[in-house]
Amino acid sequence: MESGYPDEAQLKGLINSGLPVYGMQGVGKGKDSEGSDWIIKTLQEEDERPPWISVWGGVNTLAQALYKIEE
Repeated sequence: MESGYPDEAQLKGLINSGLPVYGMQGVGKGKDSEGSDWIIKTLQEEDERPPWISVWGGVNTLAQALYKIEE
């Protein structure tokens, strides 16, 4: 392991999941997830850095967070 790089447990602790559904089936009232709640919490923090959100498994978790913020 590279010195100063987080170990496996630390990296896994940074991962939050969305709903295991396809596309817009995961967006709407009552479709919040650990992942979408985390995105909202992160966007509400006082931090001048831009948020970088990976959407490897699909973008519906991000879409749900934006849906909830708009509501």
